[in-house]
Amino acid sequence: MRQLIFIDTLVMRNERLPVLFIGHGSPMNALEDNSWSQHLQTLAKQFPTPKGIICLSAHWMTATSKKLNVEAPKTIHDFHGFPEALYQIQYNAPGLEFKEPNLGDDDQWGYDHGCWSVLTHMYPEAKIPVSQISLSSRYSMKEHFKQAEKFRHLRDEGYLLIGSGNITHNLRDLDFRREAKPRDWAVEFDERTKEALTKRDYAWLWNEKPQYKKLFQVAHPTLEHYYPLLYTLGLSYEDEELSFPYEEIQAGSISMRSVLYQ
Repeated sequence: MRQLIFIDTLVMRNERLPVLFIGHGSPMNALEDNSWSQHLQTLAKQFPTPKGIICLSAHWMTATSKKLNVEAPKTIHDFHGFPEALYQIQYNAPGLEFKEPNLGDDDQWGYDHGCWSVLTHMYPEAKIPVSQISLSSRYSMKEHFKQAEKFRHLRDEGYLLIGSGNITHNLRDLDFRREAKPRDWAVEFDERTKEALTKRDYAWLWNEKPQYKKLFQVAHPTLEHYYPLLYTLGLSYEDEELSFPYEEIQAGSISMRSVLYQ
């Protein structure tokens, strides 16, 4: 029987690993060899090999925060109407158990496409143990950030944490034409968020500025793809270097920007 790989968080601490936010966009990006997938391959080579990877994906929301606790998590194809090749992808990384008293356990979930569409490019051999942390549907933006602060210690214990969502995500305003240009509102929101991250402008990032409420609503008719960014921010330290390894707006309305703290 396969054994769940367990890493005791009381072991001697290693060098702190970075924390990432990855804009994952369409599931089709899992199949693509493009500038986005190539930047993920490059990023993975820049980091020490982690003991484990923990994903915070836009595609797993629960009432209370949970961690995936399964020996061999299934690959979830949580979408419809795509080419058969996408449904054939199986990301067979072993499960990861880690100690975190603020989280309940879940044995029903698996690796959703917010997780595996990124990891298939970063770690295609699928040998590193992986888990996911769900996003609580009950939390405000500020509460998502505060929840993430509780997990910072995991970065010092050999874990790579990845938030996977999109800084803009409006599926109602997609434009798949080859000549499609980014929507003005998408460019504005993406740039304002970049600036807010640089300045740690929490009032913007937590949507507390009334004059921008409408812009937030256009950029995120629903907020699940924005929340992982708040976890990445909460997992960072104020004295860390911030960079943006990749930026692009796909299909007119989907920001693929990546955010890196190290």
